[in-house]
Amino acid sequence: QNRGLFSDWIAALDWIASERPDVRVVNMSLVSDRDYAGDCERCSGQSGCTTNRLFGEVIDRLWARGTLVVAASGNDGRGDAMSAPACVGRAVSVGAVDGADGVARFSNRSATLDLLAPGVAIVSDGLAGGLASLSGTSMAAPHVAGAAALLLAARPGLTADGVLALLTGSGRPVADGARVVPRLDAFAALGAAMRAPELVRGG
Repeated sequence: QNRGLFSDWIAALDWIASERPDVRVVNMSLVSDRDYAGDCERCSGQSGCTTNRLFGEVIDRLWARGTLVVAASGNDGRGDAMSAPACVGRAVSVGAVDGADGVARFSNRSATLDLLAPGVAIVSDGLAGGLASLSGTSMAAPHVAGAAALLLAARPGLTADGVLALLTGSGRPVADGARVVPRLDAFAALGAAMRAPELVRGG
């Protein structure tokens, strides 16, 4: 299993915040080895608290300038917690659905989950020029990142809040127990973006 260092993830986000004002969407198909309930940057004393606060600080900086950080919710099948950095309040957290719009058994989610997207048996580029089929919330998150980029290409003046509102507000409702979570509908979101001047800076 491949692992990275949280310090590297945070440093990469910090570099984007400092050096790349043109970057408007960041996909993080990366998950921590622990899951957290609620907005995990609002913590005190728990394991991982310092790291989650650092994630929160840089993701807040990016959000304030209009950049969305899209993050996979994790694959432990938790119904009350998500991995970092998806658990951070301003991260756009993404869980997975199957082809029948059922929540994938492996998908983490919690009351703060933002969106669901296809994440089961996703076919994409593989090694040596071939194709590969994989399942996971790391497959779901890029669907949302791509849709966000589509909206920003069509309406560059959209705020981060505006993009998230379009993605969630146009999504198809999916029941997850007592909760209802929107499943990404990129076509509907784009249509809504073209009719929503109030979500654009100065609109």
